[in-house]
Amino acid sequence: MQLLKGKPIADGLLLSLKKDIKGRREKPGLAVILVGADPASEIYVNLKAKAARRAGIAFKLIRFGAGAAESKILAAIKKLNTDRKIDGVIVQLPLPKKFHTQKIINVIDPEKDADGFHPENINKFLARESGVYPVFPMAIMKLLEAAKVKLNVKNAVVIANSKEFGSVMQQALKLKQVKAKYILSKDFDKKPGWLKKADIVVTAVGKAGLVKDEMLKRGTIVVDGGITKKDGKVLGDVDFESVKTVARYLSPVPGGVGPVTIACLLQNVANLSKNAIKAVIFDMDGVLSDTEKVYAAVESDLLGRYGINFSVEEFTDQYAGVPSNVFLKEILDKHKIKADVNKLVKEKWERVNRAVRKRVIPMPGVFKLIDKCERRKLKLAVGTSSKPDFAWTILKKLGIERKFEAVVTINDVKKGKPHPDIFLLAAKKLGVKPTNCLVIEDGRSGMTAAKAAGMKCIGLVKNKNSKDYPADILVENLSEIKL
Repeated sequence: MQLLKGKPIADGLLLSLKKDIKGRREKPGLAVILVGADPASEIYVNLKAKAARRAGIAFKLIRFGAGAAESKILAAIKKLNTDRKIDGVIVQLPLPKKFHTQKIINVIDPEKDADGFHPENINKFLARESGVYPVFPMAIMKLLEAAKVKLNVKNAVVIANSKEFGSVMQQALKLKQVKAKYILSKDFDKKPGWLKKADIVVTAVGKAGLVKDEMLKRGTIVVDGGITKKDGKVLGDVDFESVKTVARYLSPVPGGVGPVTIACLLQNVANLSKNAIKAVIFDMDGVLSDTEKVYAAVESDLLGRYGINFSVEEFTDQYAGVPSNVFLKEILDKHKIKADVNKLVKEKWERVNRAVRKRVIPMPGVFKLIDKCERRKLKLAVGTSSKPDFAWTILKKLGIERKFEAVVTINDVKKGKPHPDIFLLAAKKLGVKPTNCLVIEDGRSGMTAAKAAGMKCIGLVKNKNSKDYPADILVENLSEIKL
């Protein structure tokens, strides 16, 4: 029998994390809410703090007495949700009995749920969607992988206290092509033969001596995630002395799943930090304001001089984000009309400037979204096909110029249309990585360029009939964008 010791696995994960974090501009941050004075919880929190320091992750502990009002704990979590320096938030469990554990966990922003306990993240995991990998199942899988056996030909049985954990652990095994099913602890005695057929047994019940040697076949891989205190000793679910005679691999308690769980928690924090939104880049025309319609109306009128009918709708659908000289030349060439494009462009901007001085209409909900960005301490930039001074004029007219740190234009990168370099330049000006940027666009070409730059992107669509709805956001729902 070989022991699946957690410390070497955890040490390897922490070393890898340290190397990764060392090269980053910003250190990831973990906040832990500790309620009461449970001795075991104190130990676990101290272990997490120590491991965080080793990995280079900033650690923040927020303490509450056992008699604290639940509302104060909820308020503290909400504050952490908007703290840009905190990438992961956890509540140390168990909580004192008077508190509603799930209600408190549900307040954690799913984008900062480092444990992976939030229902939204659990549902994403079960649906095989990207999200936070639940920490405890991740640690168990790390131990199984350390056994260095082919998991995809194995049958596994999970013993769980709840359907929620049973389902999540079953899914974690299935992701590695392991045939898996689970038994609830209350039904364990009704299905005695299940373990005998299993190549892998995972147990996390908290009942000492639950699994014995006669229940298992020889050569089984056993991961013990249960913890019970008895006569001053820490015991697992497995009767260690008997099971070690039949198991091929066995994780000890303590020293098995525990250290790896902490390392996996910190891995999640580092991943959340990598993917956290730290800056938002707004498309000026069509997202911040309705200036796109002003451009379109003026250009439509200019083309009308040459007998070319070109509607505002055609412009916004086909040429939004394309520089004026490129757009006008293409249309004129298509109709075989010779004209001084530079002169037309100059006239266009003169007319647009006059129109904008009179009135700029913000897009619905944009001020609420910008306020939300400010509460999250997110950096803001504007991307536009117009000139920088014109963009700053629009921002000033809207009364939000002081909230923005940068304006980038197509001309900054000498490109004729929306291009990844524009968004990469914005990230550079804001001092953040492209992966930490969210772009809000209303043009397909701009969205494609933002995604090519490695940024998250949300597209605004005008109506529910759009082929992209509901994948993107309706204009009137702009303020509801999650950050």
